[in-house]
Amino acid sequence: MLKINTIDGRGVQVVDLLDGARRLQVADDSKPGGCAVAANLTAHEAREVSQALMPHPEATGETSDGYHTFNELYDHRRALTAALLAVVTKQLIPDMKVWRSRKHHPLDSECYAGYFIVGLELPTGYTITYHYADQYWDDFQHVPEVEHAPRWDGAPPAATVTRLVDYARR
Repeated sequence: MLKINTIDGRGVQVVDLLDGARRLQVADDSKPGGCAVAANLTAHEAREVSQALMPHPEATGETSDGYHTFNELYDHRRALTAALLAVVTKQLIPDMKVWRSRKHHPLDSECYAGYFIVGLELPTGYTITYHYADQYWDDFQHVPEVEHAPRWDGAPPAATVTRLVDYARR
């Protein structure tokens, strides 16, 4: 049985029943037995409710999974991106284009203050972009600077991973 507390302090339990079903119970002193059955849930629904009700501590750059902090992971991403773009630039790979800019495309929103954007146009026609703090501009010294970034295609962050892995598997 999983017991968690909601923001208002009421106890919440997800109870496994003998028939394999799960039931969500909310502590309520006004009810007989001290709790009210809120719903019968599937295991998947119970997990979702439990996760939604758990308190979420504020994540910082020093938040860790026990192995790496967010700051370390961002440093690794920046270093890998800089290395990849430098290789593409230095090797003059003809089917890829790399760039960096302090401005987004004029039809997109303004670039974040204190940040620049770097990009890689894959042979598939997709673009991969990342924003980095201005202090890391020189990490990308081999990447040509352009007046503004190409127009954003609206892709969500998950598309970056898919696009890169799809290209790598070709």
